[in-house]
Amino acid sequence: MAYKLTYFDFAARGEPARLIFAAANVKFVDNRVKMQDWPALKPTLEWGQMPVLQFGDKTLTQSKAIYRYLGRKFKLSGADEWESAQCDELVDAISDLVDEFVKFAIKEQDPVKKEELKKTFVTSTFPTFLMRINKRQMENSSGTCWLVGKTMTWADIVIAEMLRQISEAADPASLNGYPHVRKMFDNVFAQPNIKQYVDAMKK
Repeated sequence: MAYKLTYFDFAARGEPARLIFAAANVKFVDNRVKMQDWPALKPTLEWGQMPVLQFGDKTLTQSKAIYRYLGRKFKLSGADEWESAQCDELVDAISDLVDEFVKFAIKEQDPVKKEELKKTFVTSTFPTFLMRINKRQMENSSGTCWLVGKTMTWADIVIAEMLRQISEAADPASLNGYPHVRKMFDNVFAQPNIKQYVDAMKK
């Protein structure tokens, strides 16, 4: 089955899906849309949004639905229904964090308000999230660095990538005080297929 993923020519909400493909070592058509082409493409999409995943005669939109589908398809969703539900929970949680990040990083245009929102995010919102994720990892009975169960899941991949994007823009040192989060993050990007993809994108 040939997969085609359509998204802008940058990371944001498209990159986690690309990384899931990479982790599973599944080839796909990486259809990257230039900003100047977006106005013409937008009205042709069912929800007027990207990313869009196409395979066979099927089309799937909404980023989390795509991540979840790929995670389950490629057996990256945990060992059972409970672990699969935990993956959903954790990705919903970081989606809330991303929404708060977007408020100052993209939506707010007033420089003073933007800086105020960023300060609150960096000093309160982001550390609170990292503390909770760190605690969740400590409570993972498998004793691994992963968020759910004994092996890497699509939730680890999505959260690691979102943390990469957020920390680079908000506070590059933010993960250092959370050793369990840092270990999960490092292990995701050290996964051979993901590392190969990331290294190729840097060239």
